[in-house]
Amino acid sequence: MAQIPVTLPKLTDAELTTIRTNINAIKAILTPKFVNLEPDDRQRFGSINEKNKLVINKVKDYRDNMPSLSNPDIDWTAFAEKSTTRKNFMLVIDMINELNELCNDPRTLVDYSLYGDARKDYKFTKYKAEDDGGGAAGFEAKYEALHEFYLNEDGSSETPKA
Repeated sequence: MAQIPVTLPKLTDAELTTIRTNINAIKAILTPKFVNLEPDDRQRFGSINEKNKLVINKVKDYRDNMPSLSNPDIDWTAFAEKSTTRKNFMLVIDMINELNELCNDPRTLVDYSLYGDARKDYKFTKYKAEDDGGGAAGFEAKYEALHEFYLNEDGSSETPKA
């Protein structure tokens, strides 16, 4: 099990602005290439399976290494361009997936910490609303608003762990 860092990672608003600017630049490059397939089109064109990808790669290898064995009716320049395009789209997808992975684990730790703080605040609010001599101003309403998140399906109350 990984150890939780002593200090949680921070992602500042300024850093987010920089990220957003760069992602918008990426979107500007990709937007003209966007094709919106209708569900019927997606079904019709489908996705080639791994075996068929291997066939494409093997044909490309033969074309690159032994062009005399290639079908002369195929536009091999276009084939090479499509092959490069496919490879590049896959690299972009891999980079996006890597960014997702880089963001997901730190966000999970931050969520865990935030939820712990929220549970502590709920317990404090409950104390102030119920046990502090009639509930200090506003605490009863806050408790009622938060309490609904801790009701079980049968209507019984669940006490959050702090």
